[in-house]
Amino acid sequence: MILLDATTKSVQVLLDGAVTTTELPYVAGYADLTSSGTVLGELDGTTNGATPVTVVSAPAASTTRKALFVNVYNADSVPATVTVRVNNNGTTRILVKVVLGIAATLLVNNDGWKVVDANGQLVVTVAAGSLAALTDVSITAAATGDYLRYNGTDWVDVAASQVVTDINASLDHGTLAGLTDDDHTGYARLAGRSSGQTLVGGTGASETLTLSSTAHGTKGVVTLADEVLSRPELRDHSESKDTGTISTNTLAVDYTVAAVFAVALNANITTFTIANPSPSGKHCAVTFVFTADGTIRSIVWPSGTVWPAGTAPTMTGTNNKRDIITLITFDAGTTWFGLVVGQNF
Repeated sequence: MILLDATTKSVQVLLDGAVTTTELPYVAGYADLTSSGTVLGELDGTTNGATPVTVVSAPAASTTRKALFVNVYNADSVPATVTVRVNNNGTTRILVKVVLGIAATLLVNNDGWKVVDANGQLVVTVAAGSLAALTDVSITAAATGDYLRYNGTDWVDVAASQVVTDINASLDHGTLAGLTDDDHTGYARLAGRSSGQTLVGGTGASETLTLSSTAHGTKGVVTLADEVLSRPELRDHSESKDTGTISTNTLAVDYTVAAVFAVALNANITTFTIANPSPSGKHCAVTFVFTADGTIRSIVWPSGTVWPAGTAPTMTGTNNKRDIITLITFDAGTTWFGLVVGQNF
């Protein structure tokens, strides 16, 4: 029995935190006891997360209000921690604090408090060794390590291996906690590790570590983002090659696409640009394989290009003959050093 015998006393309900989807509805009943008789009343509403909600308000002067019952139903999509308390002018006393399962109901009345689950079953906590006192427990051939599981009708024994199977079937990474903890240093951490980390491909002789951009047949790019690759021993490697096309006397290539360009020299080049060279202070070499079309063509080389002895090469004009020219920069393209690898191939 909860008696509110002062105008400063009320009954409140609150949760431990915000709900996930739906606030919890409540219904409360009371009786006002006065010198002239008894008046019954009922209140209902919903919780407000961790903010206390008055479910049975304080009585009027010269009135004792008897809280007959407070029922709270968990309409949220996750279990909720519910507290029912008396507030006496700012001083609170907890009557009950309980974790309420999904679709379960907390009942607080003259008999104390109890919880009814979504199936209408009374939730009972029993001491070890007293399971036989429950009429809905059906244990057939229990073994060490088994668990009790409610099947909707009875509590039955379930092998630990079946519990593990069921858990594995229901869990995914989105439901797991602690995935961002860096407490397994034997594994690579994709987000990076403060002390750095080492990737090792295998533990046996001549085993391999393979990095691939995609499992698809059309490969992408493994990008180091302009970072240093230190102490590699290169074997069976190549450089990307692309086609450069002269359009309206303009040849424009991009170093992020390739380092070698095959160009059909079928027109004079009056505008020549190389986009995205390596940052200043880095070595960047771009090679061009020009194939003549039978006419000697002129080329206005990229701005800042210098040649040995100050003389640019004269391009070969013989049809299908190739000139190979490499341009090198150390200052992101401000200056290009021109090298004639060979002509008239």
